[in-house]
Amino acid sequence: MDLQSKLKIVEDIEADISRIFYSIDTEHLNRLTLPKLNRAFHLQNVPITDDQSQKLFDALDADHDGLITLTEYLRCFRPEYEDYKVRQAFDDADLEKVGSLTTPQAQQALSSLGIQMSLEETEILAFKRFVTQMGRVSFGSFHRMISYGIFRSVEESLNES
Repeated sequence: MDLQSKLKIVEDIEADISRIFYSIDTEHLNRLTLPKLNRAFHLQNVPITDDQSQKLFDALDADHDGLITLTEYLRCFRPEYEDYKVRQAFDDADLEKVGSLTTPQAQQALSSLGIQMSLEETEILAFKRFVTQMGRVSFGSFHRMISYGIFRSVEESLNES
C-alpha cells in the first residue's frame, strides 16, 4: 500500500470518529456530557458500568471542565503523547524559531518522538497534505503527521508478527 493510500485510511478513520461524536452530540453543541456518553453506550448495547463510564469520561475530559470536546474525543484514538512532548519536539526542531518546520526538521521532530520515517516519506506526506504556502509545516500540521506516523508504526508491528 502506498503512502497516499495509508494517509487516506487515517483520514477516513478520523472522519468516522468525528461522525460518531456528532451523532452523540444531537444538540450540536460540540461537546458531550456524561449522560450523553452513557446514552450512546446504552443505544449501542455497550456493557459498561457507571463507574467504568465515569472513569472513561474523566480520562477523555482533558481539561476537566465536565465536557468532552471533539478534540478530546479524538485524542482517545490517537497516540498518547503528552502535548508538552509534542510541542517540545517541534520547538527543538524549529531551529530558526519561526513557528514552522522544514521537511528535514519535521522528520527530526518525528524521530525524536520515536516515529521513524525516511526523508522521502516525510517530504511526500508534508508536501501533499501539510505544507504551508511558505513550504513549511505548522505545529497543527505536525500533530496530524504524528497521527499518520503512529498508524505506520502500528502497521509495521503487525506485519512483523
